[in-house]
Amino acid sequence: MSPLRPEISVRPLALSDTDGAGDMLGRAFADNPGMVAVLAHLSRDDRHSVMPRIKRGFARAAVRFGEAHGAWDQDRLVGASLTYAPGQYPLSLRGFAAVASGCVSPRLLPAALRFLHINAWMEKRHEKAPHFYLMVLGVEPAMQGRGVGGALLRELSARADAAKVPCWLETDKEENVPIYQRHGYRVVDDAVLPRLGGLRMWTMRRPAPG
Repeated sequence: MSPLRPEISVRPLALSDTDGAGDMLGRAFADNPGMVAVLAHLSRDDRHSVMPRIKRGFARAAVRFGEAHGAWDQDRLVGASLTYAPGQYPLSLRGFAAVASGCVSPRLLPAALRFLHINAWMEKRHEKAPHFYLMVLGVEPAMQGRGVGGALLRELSARADAAKVPCWLETDKEENVPIYQRHGYRVVDDAVLPRLGGLRMWTMRRPAPG
């Protein structure tokens, strides 16, 4: 018997929510292929310990410079989407520094260099026309497969459709590709990054309505 689906509400994240969002996203992404590649110099336990700090930087940047939303099951934050609307991306120097702030330590210097390599790869392929950019979407591991990510994606789709612009994202997990496809995204690029241990990345685009 499948678990009951929670009653999910989606609303913007406040700056006061970003520590909790970063902790949740840290758990959600700790074993993703991209983070394993970026933090390849760390043990699994050490990687899990630094992930919340890294993702807090992403969450704070999205609240300050983009449009961050959280998914709540009653009063518990169980998912988050960190997005940038048309005109908010590419990030300013201040915005990029905010995203990278969680990687600023001698211990994470190798990770910062790998992160810059992935970022350069993504920037080269990024949508040039006005669009919504889904930089991060993560769900509390215990809540995955229960409609939380879908609720966040529907909220983003509604904003993009109202603005009549496409959406853009990257993912490092093959099992995520069909999930995004169900929400109207199509694969633009499927590539391997040999300098990051053969990390495979997909870029995906959801067209504007009409």
